[in-house]
Amino acid sequence: MKRTATPTFVLSIPLVVKPGEDRILIGRMEAGRRLYNATLGEALRRHGLLKQSKDWQHTRTIADKKLRSDEFKRLSKEAGFTPAAIITFARTCKNEAGWKDRLGSNVTQRIAEQVFAAVQQYAFGKRGRPRFKGASRPLHSLEATTNAANIIWKPETGCIEFGDLTLPALLPSKTQDPYLHQALTNKTKYCRVLWRVVSGSRRWFVQLMQEGIAPAKHEQACGEIVGLDIGPSTVAVVGDNSAALVKFCDTVVQPWKETRRLQRAMDRSKRATNPHCFNANGTWKKGQKFAPSKRYTAIRTEYAEVERKLAAERKRAHGELANQILGLGNVIQSETLSYLAFQKNYGKSVKVRAPGMFVEQLRRKAESAGGKFRLPDLAGCEFGTSYQFVNHSCT
Repeated sequence: MKRTATPTFVLSIPLVVKPGEDRILIGRMEAGRRLYNATLGEALRRHGLLKQSKDWQHTRTIADKKLRSDEFKRLSKEAGFTPAAIITFARTCKNEAGWKDRLGSNVTQRIAEQVFAAVQQYAFGKRGRPRFKGASRPLHSLEATTNAANIIWKPETGCIEFGDLTLPALLPSKTQDPYLHQALTNKTKYCRVLWRVVSGSRRWFVQLMQEGIAPAKHEQACGEIVGLDIGPSTVAVVGDNSAALVKFCDTVVQPWKETRRLQRAMDRSKRATNPHCFNANGTWKKGQKFAPSKRYTAIRTEYAEVERKLAAERKRAHGELANQILGLGNVIQSETLSYLAFQKNYGKSVKVRAPGMFVEQLRRKAESAGGKFRLPDLAGCEFGTSYQFVNHSCT
């Protein structure tokens, strides 16, 4: 029986990790990466054989949708292309590799589920072919399926138990962060351990998947309607009692001169240390692989830190603006826009301000607060009362 879905929000908390524990965690991430690659290869192989079978080709011609769907399910089960079969294969690989002390059963199951979901989307034609994770694309996170085994959050001690490791969380006091302590009172569904590079160093975090709706930090006007007119760098906000034209992320200032300097330095270093990768006219030779030098790696780390700070400030500014809008009303009305067209026509502005990302965050916050994010009904030329949408085909 399928479990009933419940609302979930995420809490991210830094961990205190010693150098020895860092090496153990990286070893587990590497084991997870290799298991992911082995499982992905097997899933792609089974999917390829399934599509080559004559029964599959015949099933594609069946006109009845229900019968066709039932036949596809039967053939997938016979070929072992099901979540249960992929999970069984992953657990067999983990046991034969001797990784019982590195990856638990729940963590292995989650890796296999992620692999199957990626290959299934590829099979449906919704996404591209999943890629294997190489040394330059390591695994950044591991998660369990429940909070009862493998990766466990202990609220009484404020620690994470990851196998035989006990990692304390860096928790602020209740006066410093009352929101965090209020959110920790909710039930924890499962945990995710991940790492990020901050200022050139690896930092570890735990993400707690909490059951329920996140506590509200700011007052929200429930039931009030707010209209938005979104542009690549500004947004017009119209409520019942107020209106404003606000600039997206005015605190995010892209250091174009600095980033251009770093990019040129990286390119010079790459060309100087890997001349065999370039043609006489300076273009890249197809199929060549370059070896990054220490200087190139240092410059790349500096460039990544600049972009990381910008991304963090952009996310904070988006959240601040979304909370201000929800303070006017939680029923948001906007027009249908192509954010891909924004990227093509206003590339630099969209790169700095990311209006599409802001709209997605606002939609998620509004729905979490019990509101709605509505788009216009083009066929009926109707919209809400506080937002005027002009359909020129009806005028």
